[in-house]
Amino acid sequence: MPPETLQDLLAHLQEPSAIEQAELPEHLQRVLRSLHTDTYFQVHGQTDCCHTSVGSRPGDCFADVVFSYLFARVMKCFQSKLSQAGLQEVIHDAKIFDPYANGEADGHQTHYTGPIWMDDLCVGISATTPALMLRKAGATTSLLLETLVGFGMTPNLKKGKTELLLSLRGKGVRKIKQQLFGPSSAGSIPIVCEANTQHVSVVGQYQHLGGLLHHGGDHRQEMKRRIAIAHTAFNLHRKVIYQNGEISKGKRVQLFNTLIVSKLVYGCESWVLRDQKSKEQLHAAIMPMFAACQTEVDEFDVELYSACVEVLMEEGTLEDKYYRVWALTRARALAWTKFLQTMHGLQTHVSAQDLEAFGLCKEDFNAFIDRLVNPSSWPWFQHEHCDGDPEQSLADLEWQCENVTVDAAARTPWGFSCLALREIRQILVGNQLMLFCLRMMTVLYVKGGCGAMEHPARPPKETSASIWNTPLLNLLLQLPGFRLWEFAQGLLGAVSAKPTMILSLNLPTLGMSIRQWRVVDELPKMASIGQGSDGKFKTMILKEYPPALCAALASAFWHALSQRPILANVQIPSDFFTICASMIVKTYSDALGPDYAGG
Repeated sequence: MPPETLQDLLAHLQEPSAIEQAELPEHLQRVLRSLHTDTYFQVHGQTDCCHTSVGSRPGDCFADVVFSYLFARVMKCFQSKLSQAGLQEVIHDAKIFDPYANGEADGHQTHYTGPIWMDDLCVGISATTPALMLRKAGATTSLLLETLVGFGMTPNLKKGKTELLLSLRGKGVRKIKQQLFGPSSAGSIPIVCEANTQHVSVVGQYQHLGGLLHHGGDHRQEMKRRIAIAHTAFNLHRKVIYQNGEISKGKRVQLFNTLIVSKLVYGCESWVLRDQKSKEQLHAAIMPMFAACQTEVDEFDVELYSACVEVLMEEGTLEDKYYRVWALTRARALAWTKFLQTMHGLQTHVSAQDLEAFGLCKEDFNAFIDRLVNPSSWPWFQHEHCDGDPEQSLADLEWQCENVTVDAAARTPWGFSCLALREIRQILVGNQLMLFCLRMMTVLYVKGGCGAMEHPARPPKETSASIWNTPLLNLLLQLPGFRLWEFAQGLLGAVSAKPTMILSLNLPTLGMSIRQWRVVDELPKMASIGQGSDGKFKTMILKEYPPALCAALASAFWHALSQRPILANVQIPSDFFTICASMIVKTYSDALGPDYAGG
């Protein structure tokens, strides 16, 4: 604490106490003093007592009352500084509640700082232009921090604790937003104080007491966040509790309402959902989990159930919805029995009222489900052949290449046996690329070189397909010099977390280089799932390494190669330098190609 702060704190201590300044009656002031005289506490297992002479009573909830008196004194000093600097906000003092503003304003104004709850403070700021708003925000925050430090308080300026929530409008807003939220921005603004300079994060929304605060009037984003929290909590104990056949259904439902529904509807009394679709989405999110409580653990797929309900809610014909649901079931790659149980569960638990909201009748819906569980009606088995054309056209051959599967698909609709020929070729090409990389790593090991092979991180399930689970790669890891590094590219500048693993050979400093080149302290919250507004998959941008990862790899390779001895008698042919010069690329395209472009 700097000497100037000690002087300010001494001056505050010489002034009348907070309860005296609050004009608390004398007998109540004596009660507070007696409560904090000769206070003590004991530690379990010890016989001695700890006597406290400074501060509030340890572990006593009455400390919140004492702190409120102190913070009121802090806020009084802060408001005085705001008025002196011309930064104090004012609002009209309404004598009566008039939501329709029919009454005439009396013109009386009162000072307004913002709502306060214990040690949580929100300071309101307004300005006529975005640039002026930014200056006022910096000056107001500086005064607040200096006031708190002057009273011996240390504010928590970490991300998620103290943040600037700005709603910018008007002339020049685009430039200011680019400055605050652009790709090259630091995500914070410097706050110049008397003793030092602090940095406070700038956000578009703020999480407080479990809820999201923002300047919009719609709470759909908060609803989606609560749905995700409920799904996470449900999947955490799904097999042990909610789909445990040893626990009665009534008890499972009771636990579900207590542990899951409470998380979903937390704070919902303040939600504003402006359309019927949002309310139906909330209903569609809770019903699949509730329906899963009525089934056994291996008979139901909650994610597929929920996705199917969302498809039924969307606009479009029943035929369009059929193809979308069929694509979802194919992508899930479930066991056949589990797929059947999920579809029958959908048929059982979706009520007639729900179907009416979806614009369907019970008969059409039952036919819809029956068609889904009948493999002979699936699109890849449907091929209308014209008897008048004895020979297949080129288009027919292309269709077969893209869609025809082996005969076993009718018996086992999922797995390798049901893949189209193009998909099988893609897997075979991927295997060849993986074996080539492993072979090159083996050659480098034999020659004493160094290398690295990158691939997405190992999936959580041990049964999931991954190159890191192959016996050949595990064999390489037994050799000296090989090491497996796991990290998230989001810390190095990627738009999402993207867990990644790198198999390195004779690169001992790779882990330290990755840590040194990280550009953020926390993982990005964005998820690269689905398609963007341009119709491209959001994962495409993740194919390109962030610059910080490239720098980390280059640094690790440079450190390893610089330690190798140099043979002065070896002459490198000039043709080699010519070939290397021709490989230098200075012009890049923004286009990202597909993972597999083979026919």
